[in-house]
Amino acid sequence: MQELDDNTLTRIGEMICDTNGPHHRQYWQLPKFFTAAKWEGVPEYDGESRLGWTLDLLRERRGDTIAIEKVICRLASPLEHMDCDDAPQVAAQLNEVLAYEGLQVVYRNGRPAVVERDPTLRSPAAPAPPVLKTEIGDIVGDTPLARRLRTRLDEARTCREYGAMLASVILLGSIMEGVLLEFTKKHAKEACRCPAAPRDKDGRVRPITNWRLTDLIDVAHRCGWIQHDVKSWATALREYRNMVHPAAELRLGDPPDDDTVNLSWATVVATLNDLGNHST
Repeated sequence: MQELDDNTLTRIGEMICDTNGPHHRQYWQLPKFFTAAKWEGVPEYDGESRLGWTLDLLRERRGDTIAIEKVICRLASPLEHMDCDDAPQVAAQLNEVLAYEGLQVVYRNGRPAVVERDPTLRSPAAPAPPVLKTEIGDIVGDTPLARRLRTRLDEARTCREYGAMLASVILLGSIMEGVLLEFTKKHAKEACRCPAAPRDKDGRVRPITNWRLTDLIDVAHRCGWIQHDVKSWATALREYRNMVHPAAELRLGDPPDDDTVNLSWATVVATLNDLGNHST
């Protein structure tokens, strides 16, 4: 990360102060913000304008790119927005500014990070994703698979932000299938008693590991684990997930676009939230 332009620093300072906005910080909150961003030696507020004090502090350390990065990450951190879940919206606003510097805020395991991006990309920032209210580990258990699913979620987000829509949709479909499969295995007795459970020619329920994604979706809905709207969206995502096969992509016609990925994001988040509600 290189030293930021003064206009960029000014916009970041305005976001920190957010005068009369939803995240308005009082003068006494400004030093606390920088301290929370792991800055050392933060001076006391000296009584000048809030924005002027903030910009002076940012400009004094503009050459310390690590310190500036910490400020950016704190602005987009869920820990800074625990009462309102506004972190994704703040990240999207930051990305509109950082795009011109060739930078972008992304989330890795729920924590913000600043990465380099192509400043010539068509869109300076992707829309903020729906809010995920549960944790994958709470649904499938804190296992190596849960860590792998979190990694795939991060990769799907990165693909989405860089315009790789097909890759993002395929990853999202794999996440949904992985979570549904593990959740169904954890609730095997209930799942196998469900009328929607797939059976062989002799009428015996097939091993859960042999269930198709459509079976997992149907059983999850019949068992009340996911709502009807989520079932409908999940069925559509299953079709796009099959685009991992080029022939399926040709058969479905139009390739995934922004709207497809946004709906897929909403589907996966809604599925995880529904399953999380059932886990508690």
